[in-house]
Amino acid sequence: MVHLSTLNLHLHPDLVYLLIISGFWACYTMIFSSIPSISSQLRFESEGNIWVALNAGTIVLGFLLLNGRIKKISSHWLKIKIGMSLFVISMFLVGFATDYRIVIIAVILLSLGEFISGPSYYYFAADFLKDSTQRARHSGVFWATGAVGEGMGLYPEPRSVCILSGLLLISATIFGEVKYFRKKSGVQV
Repeated sequence: MVHLSTLNLHLHPDLVYLLIISGFWACYTMIFSSIPSISSQLRFESEGNIWVALNAGTIVLGFLLLNGRIKKISSHWLKIKIGMSLFVISMFLVGFATDYRIVIIAVILLSLGEFISGPSYYYFAADFLKDSTQRARHSGVFWATGAVGEGMGLYPEPRSVCILSGLLLISATIFGEVKYFRKKSGVQV
């Protein structure tokens, strides 16, 4: 039997990265899996996946209307936190929705979060790829995030997935903020 005290457990940037980006992918996967299922439970039926169109349309409108303001935010971590906050709100709205209009609002918020934080994830990944000796490992972690996130999005109980994704995002963001990113930026915790 292995004692936990004998294990050298410490926070790994890869783990934080995996949690945060997996949460992003889980939310994105909801547009294809959980959200159509929940909307049909709320008696909103449509031909095709209207949620994908709403997502794309919101991102295009967000780009046209908000891009100048978003560019003024210089911190990629701040953009990610703003996006994650919108993801969390949208996941809880979908998870507890009693009307399809709540789901529409949630998809719009999720899409705005994707627009605000999406590009910053690549800068975030590049930060981890700076050390050329670890490039393959970090690249593997980057691709694993999609598998973990999409796997969460395909869980058979869609409302539970939304709520669990929201909780995962809250936990990962707080975990990353307190344990890693503040330390990296020199802020005493």
